Amino acid sequence: MQMTRFHELAEAYGGDIARWPAEAQGPARLLLRSEPAAARALALAAEDDLLLNAFTPPRPSAALRDRLIAAAPKARAGLRLGFDWRGLFLPGAGLAAGLAGAIVGAVLYSHVVVAAQTDALVDSALVDSNTVDNTVIDEMGMPLTVSVSTPGGLA
Repeated sequence: MQMTRFHELAEAYGGDIARWPAEAQGPARLLLRSEPAAARALALAAEDDLLLNAFTPPRPSAALRDRLIAAAPKARAGLRLGFDWRGLFLPGAGLAAGLAGAIVGAVLYSHVVVAAQTDALVDSALVDSNTVDNTVIDEMGMPLTVSVSTPGGLA
């Protein structure tokens, strides 16, 4: 351990090496045996510990305490302890609206996809304006032959 690190630990954790981080205690004790400056740094940290431990913060006066209590917000009449379900209304309504929108969107999307697939199937089967005669492959890979004649042609 270097002396700079020893000084840092002494300032941070005080003059008792037992209060230092466990991984630093062994190297600190070795340095303390071999380096007189380490013993001086530890003695200064111990003096700081004594000063800090001797300090007691002043107690507030009774008048200050009474003024603080008087200035504190008053409890509302009829204050209930427990959970307030009213706070969940807006988030719950938003969640319900979002789910309803997702369901409506999914249903409408499926109708649009089916209509587009049907239009594409009919368009691909048209050969000319008077007849429909084409082989179409269904979802199972089976060929379907469609042959329709229209009187007078398609408009």
